[in-house]
Amino acid sequence: MDDIAGKICPGLDDALTARDQYLTRMERRVCKLAVLGIKGSVAGTLIGTSRQNVSRMHSRLYRRLSGGKDEKDLRKVLLELAGLPCEGGETAAQAGVEKP
Repeated sequence: MDDIAGKICPGLDDALTARDQYLTRMERRVCKLAVLGIKGSVAGTLIGTSRQNVSRMHSRLYRRLSGGKDEKDLRKVLLELAGLPCEGGETAAQAGVEKP
């Protein structure tokens, strides 16, 4: 999983460390799964915990890493931290800006 997430989102580990150096190993795994688009019970099975625990971690990570943004998409936040484009070829920061 680490290799795949690293290829999809290079620089994620460094970006996470820069943003919050106290992330646990499990929280880092949830972040990597979120980048891969895996959440809920599937993510719980992969990391050995419940869907509810993954959901709580997902919400907690969003709050810690987003800096208080309104959107609830952890994947976009993680891609933005790594400086990578989100869906549509723009960065997550650009996607949040209204277009004229």
